[in-house]
Amino acid sequence: MTDEFRPGDIWRHKQMGRLAVTDEEIERHPGYLKCYWMMGGNPNAPYTFMDVTKTKDFTLISRMFPDD
Repeated sequence: MTDEFRPGDIWRHKQMGRLAVTDEEIERHPGYLKCYWMMGGNPNAPYTFMDVTKTKDFTLISRMFPDD
């Protein structure tokens, strides 16, 4: 089973870089989470909405709230 994006996660994509997952605007796109591409401290980093199950080609770097 593939892991899913969760708020507080940091993921790495081979070509796109690092992605920070948030719980912002959850109601805007049900089943998707708002994520920011981490770009060297850019305060206006681009964001996207990611399907929580589409983690192919991503590697989990850190999880703020791991399962106990």
